[in-house]
Order: sequence, then C-alpha cells, then structure tokens
Amino acid sequence: MPLEILLAEDEPAELCAFGDALEDEGHLVMRAAEGNKAHALPLAEPFDLLIADVRMPGRSGYELAREALTQTPPVAVVLMTAFGAVPQAVEMLKLGVRDYLTKPFLEEELLERVRALEQELGVRPCGPKGMVSNSPAMRQTMALARRLSRTDTSVLLLGETGSGKEVVARYIHKASRRCGGPFIAANCAAMPADLVESEMFGHVKGAFTGATGARDGWLRAADGGTLLLDEVGDLSLAAQAKLLRAIETRMVQPVGADRTVPTDFRLLAATNRPLKEAVEAGTFRADLLYRLAGFELPIPPLRDRPEDIAPLVGCFLHELSDRLDEVPVGIGAQALGVLARHAWPGNVRELRNAVEHCAVLAGTARIRPEHLPPAIVGAEEDEHPLDLRQAIEKLQARHIRAALAIAGGHKARAAELLGVSRKHLWELSRRHAIELPPGDVTER
Repeated sequence: MPLEILLAEDEPAELCAFGDALEDEGHLVMRAAEGNKAHALPLAEPFDLLIADVRMPGRSGYELAREALTQTPPVAVVLMTAFGAVPQAVEMLKLGVRDYLTKPFLEEELLERVRALEQELGVRPCGPKGMVSNSPAMRQTMALARRLSRTDTSVLLLGETGSGKEVVARYIHKASRRCGGPFIAANCAAMPADLVESEMFGHVKGAFTGATGARDGWLRAADGGTLLLDEVGDLSLAAQAKLLRAIETRMVQPVGADRTVPTDFRLLAATNRPLKEAVEAGTFRADLLYRLAGFELPIPPLRDRPEDIAPLVGCFLHELSDRLDEVPVGIGAQALGVLARHAWPGNVRELRNAVEHCAVLAGTARIRPEHLPPAIVGAEEDEHPLDLRQAIEKLQARHIRAALAIAGGHKARAAELLGVSRKHLWELSRRHAIELPPGDVTER
C-alpha cells in the first residue's frame, strides 16, 4: 500500500530522480530541497517515512531524523549519506533510524529498502489520506493525480456522488508544492443564494445585518494553498459570473470593503453533473467551464473497481477501531462476495456506511452475510432477470468481479476460486468488459 514520504535532498537532480521513482511505485512524495523547507511542512498529519540527505543547507538530515523519531507515532527514517559520514549514520541507527544508504546508489536500491519497510511497518490498510488504488482504473486515476500535483493547472474532478472526488483533491494538494498551505473544501450546493458573495469573498464588520465581525471568504482562506469547489454545477449564474472574475484577476473584494485584496490559490472543482450539457442548456457559463477544466480527471465508480473493496473494508474497520469498543476482526469470503457483486449507487460513501452497520452487528466476530445491511442483501436477491441467457451472463460478470475482489486483484488466485484457467479468466473478462490488473494472464 502507498506510503506518505517526505524526501529531503538538496541536489536537484537526485531530488527529481528519487522522487519520480518513488511516485512511480505509487507513493505520495513531498519534496524539500533543503532541511528548513522539510521542517516547515505540516506535522499535524505525520508522514510514514522520512528519506533525508545527511548534509543539507539549513537543518541537517540528522536534525530532521531526531525530530521525526520524536513524533507520536515515530516516523520511520532512512538517511542518505556520503562515505565519510557513515560512522555518524551508524550512530543514528542506535537512535531508531531504520536504515542508511551510502552515496552513490541506484534508484532500485532505494526502492528495495522502501519495499522492505512497507512490509516491516505494517502499513495501514488505507493509502495516503484514505486512498485505495489496487484496481487498474484507480491506479490510472492516481497516476494522473500525481502528475497533476506537480503543476498549478486547474482540475475538474468528474464522478458520481460518493466516489471519492474530495479524497483525490486532498491527495493532489498534499503532493503539490502548496502542501504547506491550507486546503479549503467548499460545498457550492450548500451555499444559500443570499450569502453567495459573503461565502466566496468574505465581508467586513457591519457589511450587512448580522455581520458582527469580519470574515474571510473561501477564496481568501485558500491563499497560498488549494481551493476545492465541490458540486460547482449548483452555482447560480450570478454567482458564476462573480467567481469567474475572481479567478481571472486573482483579486477579491469582500462585501462592504472599498478595495480589492489579492489572493493566490490552486483551483480544483468537482461535479457529479455533466457540465457540458449544462452549458448547452444555458445553466452554466461556458467561459467558466473553460477556466475550471484545465484538465478533466474522471473518478471511477466503485462498481468498476471491485479489487478495491476488500482493502477499503479493512481501511474502514481500522478507522472504526478508534471509536468503537468492539470491531470485527475482518470480513469473510461470502460477505465480501456479496459486497463485490453489489452495484454501489452510493459508491465509497455507501460502502463506509455498510461497514459501520456490519461492525455494530458483528462485534469482534468476522463479518458474515447476515451482518450486511438488508438493502444490500435484498438488492442482490432482486437482480435476477427472467431471460436465462441474460441471467447467466450477468451472473458470470458478478462472480468474476467477486473473485477478483476476494483475491485482491491476483489473477491466478481469482481463476482458482472460479475453477477456470487464467486464460479462460482473461477471455471471460474481455467478454464482460472487466479490466484485469496488469501482468501475464495466459497459460504457459
């Protein structure tokens, strides 16, 4: 599962090469070109791993390591050192540093150490900020998200309700150069029409009845960081016009103020509605859509990523352990099969609620089908067409998805569960338009 890694290295070429290699492995990498910048990154949400050069401008790798080891829980540390500094690095091992690499070394050596640490650390079921990307569809989405995090391009996140648009947006922010700044998630659908200007631009004291104090709006609060406009398609045309002006000028005028104020933010937007159709219908401005959609990033629905269901269940059980006295030890294969075959109209949000329902009923036992919400079990029983051929086709597709989910995306194991060869699994998956994880699936 991906790690959150802070990479501190003052050599630009090595910072770029090592960072890219780690990101290609699926990790979330925050890069710092000197010790002081690394220290300035937020510590409220600790990293899993610090990889630091020993000698850097500002704080040294040793100082960063000592600070990381005092976090609760301690952050794992790997130091990079020149040959002459090996004795000091060995001394740091006694203080809790996990490993050190002597320069020069190959990228693959670093990746091997990180892979070993993944196993040793017993990484949490969820990846960075709750991300799970075992499925091919989600891996592709996260690869694009990592690439987008290196730019300031505006991104329009497209996906159904509950599919994880805000989670991906937070991922982009955390991996970007703005990660030390605020992340403001604004729900446009929940904004009262008469408070649009105040919510977006803020207001001064006395600007209107009830304005007993000054307030920063969303655009000012996001200064130096990232602004996510969720459900942006619900904004009125009047609000869209004001927002467009602020985006173009990067200046806002709080309600009641006599001057504008500059603000610098990365803009992300999310919608579950086809905005191009809204433009054609005259309910959304085309010029605003062009500003928001510098890049469109689709988020796949949960029904298209069955391999992610098992790790998501583990993630949610892990989260529940912090607030429930009793938490199930896991989920049985039968119950997992039912979840994998469900259509998930509410996506990941619906799965989270289902897991909490199961946790209440199962206690410390393993989750079984009888612990699942009636709506999920009932939906499975109701989805049987009368046409025999159609029913068989539907059943095959559902069983393939369930087997892939239970096997965690491992094709050979999924084929074994289904009682077919890997080649037959590939043929069936192709027929039912089910994307298999990368790798060889044919018999030798």
